Amino acid sequence: MQGYKEFAVTAITLKSYNLSESDKIFLLFTKEKGLIRSVAKGIKKPKSKFSGRLELLNINELIIREGKNMGTITECETQKVFPKLRLDYDKLIYSLFLGELITLFLNDGEVSEEIFDLLLDTLEIMEKTNNPLLYTIWFEVQFLAISGYQSNLSECNICATEISDLNYRLGFSLNTGSVICEKCLKITSNYKIINDNIRNILTNLKILDISSLEDVTADASLLDKIQIMFKEYLSNLSERKIKTLTLI
Repeated sequence: MQGYKEFAVTAITLKSYNLSESDKIFLLFTKEKGLIRSVAKGIKKPKSKFSGRLELLNINELIIREGKNMGTITECETQKVFPKLRLDYDKLIYSLFLGELITLFLNDGEVSEEIFDLLLDTLEIMEKTNNPLLYTIWFEVQFLAISGYQSNLSECNICATEISDLNYRLGFSLNTGSVICEKCLKITSNYKIINDNIRNILTNLKILDISSLEDVTADASLLDKIQIMFKEYLSNLSERKIKTLTLI
């Protein structure tokens, strides 16, 4: 292995795959190098130095040796784990879904410290909250904005008419993530019907930071409807099926 360089990264484990009887491949979201894949040799052996350290969603400081096709993890120091996420099925699935979004929208090697920090902040609050769905939707809204998908919630996406309050029938475009007024629903397609209550929730989640969410009150049925809508919207944007949420 002489000649191969080593580099250090802070990494969140998003996925793992078996490579051999003793080795595994890990999909890592790193602050310094974006999404990378690296091998942990011997990790499946009982006395592996990596045992328990590279579990899903754990945050580690890693030393990785470059390889011809894929790096090899040589050192691993765990910085943070989220044990309470593993004790709550819904929290765990929603948290894994956040990681899935990153794998769907970011290319390998695409660096985004802003998205890394967004994921880290959301995972930390997920452990404490009693409303993981609210934080999941907030993450989606923020993630889309950072990724350049700017939805318009104040004007109709088609006619540009300003949306007034107390609308009981609006559309949410599954193509653009923007609002469609009732009149324009007749001349378009591929939308979900929403009302002003849902629009207000989305508007608030777009402008609030994560520390302010504990003061947000939202009906659980509305949050469920928003998440179903967002799942379809995100699938359209990524052109790939979202798998994780099928487990809920």
